[in-house]
Amino acid sequence: LSKAFEKMQQVINTYNFPELMSYELFARYICLTGLLSLAWVDFKKKILNNFDLIAVFNEDKIMSDFVNCVYYANYKEFFAKLTILDENFLSKD
Repeated sequence: LSKAFEKMQQVINTYNFPELMSYELFARYICLTGLLSLAWVDFKKKILNNFDLIAVFNEDKIMSDFVNCVYYANYKEFFAKLTILDENFLSKD
């Protein structure tokens, strides 16, 4: 997963394949892959401080809330947000 994350992160600022998947969906996959593969320190630098992902977070409250719950170790909210993320994204893709 870490190699997949690195490759996806390298191309996010030039991603332009809407016939494959939308930019927003691609950004979600980057976030989820990063959650599963990055060390804690790298997570903040490569996910939370990534300007391309921040732009998506501003429009995607579900993903933004989920990522923040993970980073700030708010596990009570994490499971509630995971359920919402599953209903709106994971189970539909």
